[in-house]
Amino acid sequence: MRSRFTLVTPPEPAEPVYYDARYEMELAQEEAALRDQLPGGGRIRLVAGYFSVIGWLMLAGLGFSSIAMLMTLVDHWRELRIWEGYAMLGLTSWASLYTARLLRQRRRAGGFTAMLGFTATLASVGHGLSTASIVTSAVGLCLTASVWKHLE
Repeated sequence: MRSRFTLVTPPEPAEPVYYDARYEMELAQEEAALRDQLPGGGRIRLVAGYFSVIGWLMLAGLGFSSIAMLMTLVDHWRELRIWEGYAMLGLTSWASLYTARLLRQRRRAGGFTAMLGFTATLASVGHGLSTASIVTSAVGLCLTASVWKHLE
């Protein structure tokens, strides 16, 4: 009979277990490949790619406008409109990139945000939008609505 105070330790493994980052990357790639094979994968990638391109272009515009402002050395830094413009470019860029990420993860929040963005563009039709903007928003809205049932 053993005493109540005897320390029982588990047996040690024969070899230590090492962390392998390559294994984690391979798992992530396999999961992405399986996710792309699910129904609606191509349409989701198309809409997510659109939002990625828009987000990166806005981020580049933010950087170039900051450089241009620094190079002109004009005392426009006190004007509130400039700061509002920078804030809107940064916020819209972040929102577009985050929407693309949510869509790639097949989240319904990403689909809802994409549909909201396309609908907002279509709602401002009478305010001098180009035909390309209207067509892109209509096609994007239809694509997002068609994959809604495939989002989690």
